[in-house]
Amino acid sequence: MEYELLKNCLINLCDRPFGQITEFRHHNDMKILIGSYTCTNYFRKLLVFFEEKNNVPENFDIVLPTFNEESLMLYELSCFHKLISKADKIVVNDFGALMRTDLSKIRLGRLINKEYRDKRYSEYDSSEYFTKFDVLVQDLKSMGFDISEAETDIITKQFITSSMNGTKLYYHFPYRQISSCHICEFASVGKKIEDKFQPDDVCSMQCHQFMIYTEKEKYFKYGRSVYDILSDDYLQNINENIIFTPRWNWYDENNGSFVIF
Repeated sequence: MEYELLKNCLINLCDRPFGQITEFRHHNDMKILIGSYTCTNYFRKLLVFFEEKNNVPENFDIVLPTFNEESLMLYELSCFHKLISKADKIVVNDFGALMRTDLSKIRLGRLINKEYRDKRYSEYDSSEYFTKFDVLVQDLKSMGFDISEAETDIITKQFITSSMNGTKLYYHFPYRQISSCHICEFASVGKKIEDKFQPDDVCSMQCHQFMIYTEKEKYFKYGRSVYDILSDDYLQNINENIIFTPRWNWYDENNGSFVIF
């Protein structure tokens, strides 16, 4: 995607090394997403990073993961409120967050939409599919939640979302999140067998150094999520409101320069 086109996208920097978020500030004509869709451990360390550096970025939306019981204490921290108060939008990925967050800044995150997506079923993946996400959004509105924005992955190549009834819908591209969990293999590295594979386990963010990748099928796992990679023909019904995720190997191997494409 060309640089000029990217200026009209939201740039997804969630779950990335903090130094890369800082580096991206050179592109101050673009709006970014920071935080995590799945990892409370990453989100906690992100709060500490910005608190210690006292260097919160500008022109950003903050993404909240699904908090476990232990992580609910983050809502009580001053650094949490400091960060989300400066965000333009707060992206929530579980319904409980709707009860604890400023609704005027809410956008529903990609994990709220549970519609099935997977290119291994080619007949389904190539089909015309009318979203059911609008039913959920309307139910939330009927309960008194003012939902004006939402995010989704692109479910099929002919993904139809014309029934959203005024809710602005953002589309993730080109990495489609097809699965997520609370268990991270990388957090188990170096631990005894009885301590491995614990839900929401603490770690040193080893995921920033490795990913599990299948060459043939073009699936990979980074942190707690599995993604596939979409081609441009998935955008045939979509020409605006794109959340663009830059490629995961950010730095050119030759000179360490920042890479967005």
